[in-house]
Amino acid sequence: MEALEQFLSGDEESQFSVTTAKLETLMQLLCDEVETERVLLRRNQAELTELEADTLKRSSERESFVSRMAQTINLRELLEEEAETKRQLDRILQELEILHKGSDTGSSEAAAEDILEKLEVNTDNAIASLTEKETHLLQQKEQLLKLMETTQKALAECKLKEQKAQEKLCEAVQGSSKCSQQREADRLRNSRFTQQHCLLIYAVLINYKR
Repeated sequence: MEALEQFLSGDEESQFSVTTAKLETLMQLLCDEVETERVLLRRNQAELTELEADTLKRSSERESFVSRMAQTINLRELLEEEAETKRQLDRILQELEILHKGSDTGSSEAAAEDILEKLEVNTDNAIASLTEKETHLLQQKEQLLKLMETTQKALAECKLKEQKAQEKLCEAVQGSSKCSQQREADRLRNSRFTQQHCLLIYAVLINYKR
């Protein structure tokens, strides 16, 4: 390319004195430069396509993270509801125990004890079921918290990748702009080269006629 620039920046006498082999070499250099710019443009286009795919992937991961956060919030509401139910059952059990202590003797006491026993059994079953359900919910909560922590780390990494991707995108866009400017400059040089080549051929023909 340096040889081609020297040729274009030279005076007419030096340009007319260039041999055909030299002209062919300069033409090949120009073709090689155009091909290099074409390869660079294709590579930039491939990078842009890859960046678009990465952006879509990060968007999908962000939506998944939002969905998991919603599940965590819903789980917290369920745990609060179950805790309130357990407190109500505890109050009922305390009231039944007070009733049992204050009951009269005889048949009324036997009936009260029978009712109390059934209520205690039902209450124990309800508490056992509630405890089992609460344990299961706590396990789910722990799993979701771990999943949320992992997702937050992944989201942070995605943000970092997105920032780097944006930087690459800017570089690619700037590179494409430079390629366009370079191609325009090459076109002008090629046009000038063609004109000078024609002048050279014309001069050779004139010398041949003489």
